[in-house]
Amino acid sequence: MQYTGPWNVSTHIGGVGGQPAIAYPHMQGFNNSEVTFQIPRNTSFMYINGTLGPTARRHAFTLNPGSPSGLISGGGGEPNMPWVVPYAIVYMVLLDPTVQYNISIKPVMFLAPGQRDDTPGDRITLHSATFFSALS
Repeated sequence: MQYTGPWNVSTHIGGVGGQPAIAYPHMQGFNNSEVTFQIPRNTSFMYINGTLGPTARRHAFTLNPGSPSGLISGGGGEPNMPWVVPYAIVYMVLLDPTVQYNISIKPVMFLAPGQRDDTPGDRITLHSATFFSALS
C-alpha cells in the first residue's frame, strides 16, 4: 500500500454539538492525498467502505487494468448532505480473477451538483476493503 499527501487516522466519528462520538476506525485523505494498493490475486469482486457526508466528498477510483465487465460503481458525499453515513459502500467492481489489479483512490473536486473533475478535492474517508473470490 502506498500513500501520498496528507492523511489522518481516527477511531471515532461525530461528537459535535453535544452528540456522542461513535467508534469508527477510518482514515481521511485531504486535498492532494492518494492511496494505491494491489488487489489480491484471484479476486472476482471487491467493494470499499467509507463515509459519505458533507465533509466526506467524492472519491476518484482508478483501476489498472480496467474492469473486464465495465461494471463499476463509485460515489461520495454531496456538499449539501446534512447527515453522515459511516460504513457506506463507496466503490464496487467485478474483476477477472486471473488478472492482477492495482487501484488508486483520491478525493475529487465538485464543479456543480452532479459534476466533478479530477482536480484535487476536499477530503475522503475510507474504512475498509472487502475482496471476494469465486473461481469455478
